[in-house]
Amino acid sequence: MKYKKYFIITIILIVLISVYGLFILLNKPINLIDNSKDIIYSIVDEEDKKVPYLNIENSELINEDINKFVENNLNDSSNISYKYNKYGNIISLLIRIIEPSTSNAPIIKFKSYNFIINNSKLLSNDELISLSNTDKNNIDVDITNYFINFYNDSEIRNHVKYEEYINYRSKYFDINNDINYFIDNNKLYTYININNGIDYEEYEYIKENEYRVLVGDING
Repeated sequence: MKYKKYFIITIILIVLISVYGLFILLNKPINLIDNSKDIIYSIVDEEDKKVPYLNIENSELINEDINKFVENNLNDSSNISYKYNKYGNIISLLIRIIEPSTSNAPIIKFKSYNFIINNSKLLSNDELISLSNTDKNNIDVDITNYFINFYNDSEIRNHVKYEEYINYRSKYFDINNDINYFIDNNKLYTYININNGIDYEEYEYIKENEYRVLVGDING
């Protein structure tokens, strides 16, 4: 009986220490690289080119990845912008690059980063989805319905079977690789990359919906 009592006390102490450690981590002060600047600011001072920089210690890998994404997709005629939101201990950052085209609709590429502020740990898509009230299967359905609504809405598609339209879109859209998740007002959105093969009607439809699909709520 005596040993059982000590065992229970030990377990309680371990739980209390773990909870305290988590509390310290979540409330750890943010260490800025430059205290005179915002947590995220643009390192390019041009109206149509805003390149985000994470002003947080231990964020080198994220900044390197951002630079790689920008360098691989940006040219003189491109427009780049970003926005970010803070949700609890998570920052959700979304970058958008628009590449104008003289013959087709613009090519629009998104890149999102969702990370814990205190240690700059990137959250995987699965980790982010686990914070919401949805799952990958439901997200796939939501995105499919998004294109179904466009198909049913557009007169230009009336002569094309839906299966043909989806096959056509699948050449340019990979649901596993072209999805970028962003948190906005406690909602989880996916942003769709607009690549080659899109026509103006579809572009305007996606543009009207801010290029995003609502897929769930973030658990609060």
